[in-house]
Amino acid sequence: MANSPDNLRTLHQHEESVRVDGLAAITADEALSDHLQAVHDALDHLTVLLQVESTPGSDLHTLQLFVIRLFNTGASVLKLGLSGYYQTAFQLLRDSLELVNLVDLFRADPTIVSQWKAADDKRLKKNFNPAAVRTALAAFPQYAGQDRGKLYALFSGHAAHMTYKGFQLVAPGNSPTPGPFFESKLLRALLEDMGRHMSHATIALSTMFEKSDLPVLLAKAAYIDGLNKYHQKYIKQ
Repeated sequence: MANSPDNLRTLHQHEESVRVDGLAAITADEALSDHLQAVHDALDHLTVLLQVESTPGSDLHTLQLFVIRLFNTGASVLKLGLSGYYQTAFQLLRDSLELVNLVDLFRADPTIVSQWKAADDKRLKKNFNPAAVRTALAAFPQYAGQDRGKLYALFSGHAAHMTYKGFQLVAPGNSPTPGPFFESKLLRALLEDMGRHMSHATIALSTMFEKSDLPVLLAKAAYIDGLNKYHQKYIKQ
């Protein structure tokens, strides 16, 4: 088997070096450590939700597919962020915003799960595109007044779409250096957003698993307890 090109090995070594710097910064900072723990706890709880028995094709099984997508998103964002690819990490984290909006719509009206599953491409584009989902959410009293579009636009403009202002995530100080780099401010911003949005999406999904056995219920109670403490410390401001 041929060896990988030297440049790719060097790139990986640099990524690992950035990761070491990032983990060192997290270890030395209480808030960063708490944000990372919140991400860990969300990912851990998602694996618990997959332990609930379901029938393929059922609404519950569909929700577990959402769980898998959210877990993969969170793990990938963390991998990218710790490796120094902040722009792509934020771009991928936007996926959790789309996911939680759709899940919140399911929570407001569980019958929408089957409608979403059965929708053809035309109906998906019309009724379940990100803007349409946000509009539908606003019609429910518990979500009225929430400006979710503003947050989505922020992620789109700075990370997902090709904009000049977004280049600050790939070239701090307009540096023309390609590849990963360590930047403490960007790492902090990413972990803060991950802690907030991964927790939101995870608890939204968790509340959809109402019929669970005792071990899952105990795990949910423990997660909610930890999340309440994190929320009081960092989010409820």
